[in-house]
Amino acid sequence: MSTETSNIDVNAVLSVLPQEYRVPAREYLAAYAAATTVAERDAVKARAVDAAVREARARGWCDEVYHGLTMAFGEAPATGWTDSDGLDRFGNRPRVFDADGFDQDGYDQDGLNRDGRDRSGFDRDGLDADGFSRNGRDADGFNREGYDRDGYNREGFAPNGYNRDGRDKDGFNYDGRDADGFNREGLDRFGFNRENVDKDGRSKFRFGPDGRDQDGYDSVGFDRAGFDRDGFNRYGQDADGFNREGFDDYGYNRQGFDAQGRDRYRYDRNGYERPATVTE
Repeated sequence: MSTETSNIDVNAVLSVLPQEYRVPAREYLAAYAAATTVAERDAVKARAVDAAVREARARGWCDEVYHGLTMAFGEAPATGWTDSDGLDRFGNRPRVFDADGFDQDGYDQDGLNRDGRDRSGFDRDGLDADGFSRNGRDADGFNREGYDRDGYNREGFAPNGYNRDGRDKDGFNYDGRDADGFNREGLDRFGFNRENVDKDGRSKFRFGPDGRDQDGYDSVGFDRAGFDRDGFNRYGQDADGFNREGFDDYGYNRQGFDAQGRDRYRYDRNGYERPATVTE
């Protein structure tokens, strides 16, 4: 603000102002002239300019009011005459750049601040302080959770733990087998390990031309009659039709009793019938 205390030609200033604004203008000019310190004078001037610009914008008196302000207070600042919000007569906020090329808000012509970021926090490459774009992806295309557009992380795995080839970090697929067909226990689909030996120590190559070993069992463990080494067929039944728990298809054991100890006629081992249901 100017620190000069030169007299203002009040009548000359009022003559260029609209009739409706001359009374408040005269009051501001009188207060300005009556101020005894630089601080008081600057405060009155600030209020006068703020009110005048707002009134000019609201009433369409821009040229007249701006002319009057210049006559009263001299040349306008670099931003022109503006209100206390920094808005000019058109409601715009003029930008004025310092010697370093930054405006009053600290942004250059490209809208970047001294840290090289725009008002939203993005740099010239469109990345924020954490290196992510407006779409939430970094320069390599990964989002904040660490996954690319296809849903894989930097190591190439999806959230379910499998890569594009359908294998986990240990090389096993969805069926739990590696690229060579072995499971996590190291056995293939037929139960042989990489040394071609099964869990019982039998070689994969013990089978003759007929596909059976010296005991007559095939590669999946069944003899010619269709029974395994424990005497059960592929359906889990022995030659008499009993399963591994000792029951036939009807739920009776070799003695003819079910799991509750009743025979087909509902008698127990002592010949007693099942008690009738007691009702109260």
